[in-house]
Amino acid sequence: MRPYLALAALAALSIASPPVWPNSWNEPWRSEVIEKASTLGLFRVESVDGQSATATLIKHLAGTPTPPTVRLSGYSDLRIASASSSDWGVWLEPDSNYYLLLSGSPSEGWKLPTPSAGSDLLQPDGLVQATYRISMHKALVDQAPYEATQVCMFQVLHDEDCELDAVQSFVTKATSGPVAELGPDVPPEVATTFFHQHAALETAAVLGLNLPEQVLTRFQASDFFHVQISTLRYLTLSKRDARYAEIAEFVCDDTKHPLARRFGLLFLKDGDAREESGTLESCIDSTDDESLSLVNIMDPRISTRFPNNLKESVRRLLEQWESLD
Repeated sequence: MRPYLALAALAALSIASPPVWPNSWNEPWRSEVIEKASTLGLFRVESVDGQSATATLIKHLAGTPTPPTVRLSGYSDLRIASASSSDWGVWLEPDSNYYLLLSGSPSEGWKLPTPSAGSDLLQPDGLVQATYRISMHKALVDQAPYEATQVCMFQVLHDEDCELDAVQSFVTKATSGPVAELGPDVPPEVATTFFHQHAALETAAVLGLNLPEQVLTRFQASDFFHVQISTLRYLTLSKRDARYAEIAEFVCDDTKHPLARRFGLLFLKDGDAREESGTLESCIDSTDDESLSLVNIMDPRISTRFPNNLKESVRRLLEQWESLD
């Protein structure tokens, strides 16, 4: 069985060229996982056998109710890039509690999207190894705000009403103080603040919550790449008229973190921000062509679609936009 990759921190992402890996797949982003899920609940995983698992329901949170016991078999969104073995085992541990985003129905059965997506471990200490962006980026978040934010995101992404008061209160409190950043010697309370700010920014982006300008300005000034990425994501999904201009300028700014600049380009592509072609064209010659990966080269999620090479990805995006005009 593949061991669960429990992260105590949002670790620095590896810098490497794409490897040859026997099994690899394109890992979906969290919003996509939520949109495609039928149900969200807290489950006790009783047994695991390869791609299958049996779990008992502890608490139903959103979507289609499940039976008291569910059998997970196979995956609903496993986009395989390479396959040289039969090792597609689910990343769950028996006798552990997980928040699961499952697709299916009582008659069809239930599936996780991939071996690694759609599952967040509830630790014995009450903290959740929470996913807000993608499964490679885990944050340790208290159970109450985790449930409030994840349920509300599920409801909004499924065109349902959401009780925003608790979520807005969490976002406001988490973002009201100084911006926290991770590092090798940060005290536990700073790490907790960082994780909650990460959850708050990513949630605010999905729900379209307004952050006061002074709050956004503080987070935009951070040099820490995870804060930069979450701030860019908030800008992308906001209603700010100049949001894509700000993101394009960020992509062209070589003082910003290289990985965050790649996320910015991804957000421009997803937003079809063709009006920013001129900005990207003006900086393509000075853009770096180093290859940065989202994960360690031994991680099967290495095939997640991502602009690893910034210069080449800018060039391809400009060519794509030009062909559409």
